[in-house]
Amino acid sequence: MKINNFATQFETVFKDTFTDELVENVIETILKNKVDSVPSNLKLEFGIYVFFLKQKDKFHSFKELEEKWNEEGILKTPNAININFENNKELNGSYSFYVGKSEKLSKRINEHLTHHNNHATYGLKLANRKNFNLHDFEIGYWVLPLDNSFSKEIKQFIITTLEQKVREKLNPLIGKK
Repeated sequence: MKINNFATQFETVFKDTFTDELVENVIETILKNKVDSVPSNLKLEFGIYVFFLKQKDKFHSFKELEEKWNEEGILKTPNAININFENNKELNGSYSFYVGKSEKLSKRINEHLTHHNNHATYGLKLANRKNFNLHDFEIGYWVLPLDNSFSKEIKQFIITTLEQKVREKLNPLIGKK
């Protein structure tokens, strides 16, 4: 039963690796790496990014956020998340707005900023919005510290797992779940 042995070993290693301490370190790095524009030095880097909304006061209600976010004519964009609205906390003067991952960080972050309203790729499409200005956001990022000797599949597994755990901690206003 090789699969049982693999599953048992994998579960142990998984729990020992993806700890709360690791997730907190990733979030700390994301907060430390906040910038106002697309970091151009991350073209081929695997990692996690967070859009932070620079706003003194959060929206007064989920309905207000949802109405401002759901602009007519903007297609294939993430939804506002009701359950996260109450749990979203201010972090160093901003609120976590969206959490994502990519194997080409700069390119993916730029797509969120520049894609037009009806672009086929799922994204924030911030340049086309009336209620959100590009200057209202900061972007934090974490780069996966692995070299090219690791397979793309391993790198994707790691960033996918960490993205989920970062999302669970930060409760972004927009996105999945």
